[in-house]
Amino acid sequence: MAGTAPNGACAAGGAACAAEIAKILGVAATATEKRVALVKCCGTRSEAIRVGDYNGICDCGIAAATAGGDKGCKYGCLGYGACANVCPQNAISIHDGLAKVDKRLCIGCGKCVKVCPKGLIELVPASATIHVLCNNPVRGPEVRKVCGVGCLGCHLCEKNSGGKEAGHFTFDGFLAKVNYANPPTDGQIVAKCPAKCMSEDAHFESGH
Repeated sequence: MAGTAPNGACAAGGAACAAEIAKILGVAATATEKRVALVKCCGTRSEAIRVGDYNGICDCGIAAATAGGDKGCKYGCLGYGACANVCPQNAISIHDGLAKVDKRLCIGCGKCVKVCPKGLIELVPASATIHVLCNNPVRGPEVRKVCGVGCLGCHLCEKNSGGKEAGHFTFDGFLAKVNYANPPTDGQIVAKCPAKCMSEDAHFESGH
């Protein structure tokens, strides 16, 4: 209403939308970097422990309301497709109990971010290729009790990417998080992750 919003603020519209809005307003188009959804979990059914057998409505919100869901890791993806159900581009699918995003189809609208009851979906720069696929901030031994691929908080990713001074990672408790304002680019840190919770390209692409 105040006319102060940038014309590139519509993530779903993209650059073409920003250009049209700028043209109507008679201002310069604002360049914005494309962002896509990232599911910060790699705990498939074969890796993450299930603590129950949920047989209710296939919806993450309802499953989470039932004693937190049936996944041992209370921070992990439940895999019942709430995010996929709200995605307007059909960019999200469920594989082995885990939500995956097709980077090519995602428009960064953020609907999946809002609907996830675990708060583990984040919009990240589409240009970023290295990601930490974990959302559990507790100590490594506790993580290992519920998931075979959770972050151990060992700081090796930070060490192998130039150390704390390089600023490629931050830590939330014992959870490594990529600093997307200064993301790492060396894929070797992915191969050296002892927890195997990092990916050089976390996004699922159809047919691969």
